Amino acid sequence: LLNYLNTFYAIFVIVSVGSIIAEIIGLLLRGVTDKQTIIDISKGIVIYIFFIWALEIVGLPTSIFQTILELFMIAIAISIGVSFGILLVLENKETIKKIFQK
Repeated sequence: LLNYLNTFYAIFVIVSVGSIIAEIIGLLLRGVTDKQTIIDISKGIVIYIFFIWALEIVGLPTSIFQTILELFMIAIAISIGVSFGILLVLENKETIKKIFQK
């Protein structure tokens, strides 16, 4: 029973430290951007990483959680790349027309 209490205490400390670090990151991001969604997603990712770390300490398999995080980060990267590409096309529409008309 004492071993479980020590494990629970370690989990609580890890998740608490993760929450504190997430709040610090949120405060730092407030100085950079005014988009609350970006701040919330960043804080959520930090807490999620610390949650996975806490589950590893307990001994639970965390591969599914790591896969979910990887897929989420890939989805964000793809969406940023597509939106950047669309922005470039919209800004350079006339140049692209000239290139393809030749």
